[in-house]
Amino acid sequence: MSIRHGLLALLERGPRYGSQLRTEFESRTGSTWPLNVGQVYTTLGRLERDG
Repeated sequence: MSIRHGLLALLERGPRYGSQLRTEFESRTGSTWPLNVGQVYTTLGRLERDG
């Protein structure tokens, strides 16, 4: 699973703030895949840009 796909799966449930996405992502991966908020917003920007 990529960060991109993980965030898309979380967003499928509805809109979230970046910090909420980070917290939920880390919770679901057991904190084995730590994210910083910058990664979340960079990935969201790319998703928006790429459609």
